[in-house]
Amino acid sequence: MSIENQSARAALDPAVFDALAGELGLGLVSIRETSGSTPTELADLAASGQAGNLSVYFTEHQQQGKGRLGRGWITPAGSSITVSVLAVPGDAMPTDSLSWYTMLAALAWCQAVEEQTGVAA
Repeated sequence: MSIENQSARAALDPAVFDALAGELGLGLVSIRETSGSTPTELADLAASGQAGNLSVYFTEHQQQGKGRLGRGWITPAGSSITVSVLAVPGDAMPTDSLSWYTMLAALAWCQAVEEQTGVAA
């Protein structure tokens, strides 16, 4: 799939993500040019049995996302990458630790982006 955007950076390459998913033991990795809401669409994939633990859903243009307190979370095409990750609680992730998960995951993503690209996220 080709993802076009308005920025000078390279488009996301699904083949690269598929290879990484295999190396890391991830579930489904889905890259979409546009999305209504990444968490909603990933939840739909999980409900239909297509996505499981550690599945990842990316888009470069989220059109109907919701942030905290019901605020809109829209990303103009090519301006950013919106990502949702499905993490199923279990022995490795006790439910009483889930309140910290989003903040820790965001920190890890930011550190990984900076280490891999030299760009502060």
